[in-house]
Amino acid sequence: MPFRKYISVLVAEYHSLDIAQKLPEVDFVSDIQDMRSLAQASYDTVLCSEVLEHIPQPSKAISEVHRILKPGGKFILSV
Repeated sequence: MPFRKYISVLVAEYHSLDIAQKLPEVDFVSDIQDMRSLAQASYDTVLCSEVLEHIPQPSKAISEVHRILKPGGKFILSV
């Protein structure tokens, strides 16, 4: 989570997701390709940094991000 310290000061809430609890700061342990634990239309912005190139079905991850974003939400992606 290299961007957390920069983004946290700009937003009301910051949540993180990872495939495993590698750090104590991880809020959700889940596969980005299946984020059923996160409610539909619950996030204004999703930052996905250097993830999609490491998963077998990136299109599923993008669909899940779309599902959890609020209408008009922003998806910030880097690969």
